[in-house]
Amino acid sequence: MYTMTKCTFNTKFKINKLIKCIYAPTHRKSWDSNLVRMEVIDQGKSPVYFHQYTQHKKVLTYAPREFYEKIFQFAHEEVYYRLSSSVYTPEGTQNEEVFDDTLKEKVRADVLFNLTKIYRNAQGKIEIVIISNIDPKGKLPKIVVGALLAKSTKAWYDNVVKYYTK
Repeated sequence: MYTMTKCTFNTKFKINKLIKCIYAPTHRKSWDSNLVRMEVIDQGKSPVYFHQYTQHKKVLTYAPREFYEKIFQFAHEEVYYRLSSSVYTPEGTQNEEVFDDTLKEKVRADVLFNLTKIYRNAQGKIEIVIISNIDPKGKLPKIVVGALLAKSTKAWYDNVVKYYTK
């Protein structure tokens, strides 16, 4: 499923603080009610490249989803970039390493790619553009996915703004 999301934030927002609110597990757990678990699995000494495990709650009657991604992030000329995709085995299959077996019914979604660009536009507002191709796996009708995506994107934005400004 391909998606593109654009969000605009107030000129008073600071990019570094906004990035921490969105991506740092300690902050994200404070505002994202769908998040069950988020942790950096293998960072080594690099803040640029790492693996991250994320688990989300069950939505409606559909099984909870989990993601295991490799992430590459950097800033260049005052623009923040983040690229992620699922971690695969050397054989090319999705890594099925188990990080949490408390949710027996969860489904491992497949992130083919997720690209994020965060920058300040000509009016001084912060723009976030996220382009993704994710296979949520399991039995999710497209009409349900579309409805949930629109609702969850709005809720995500509102929750980030609320958390940032508190």
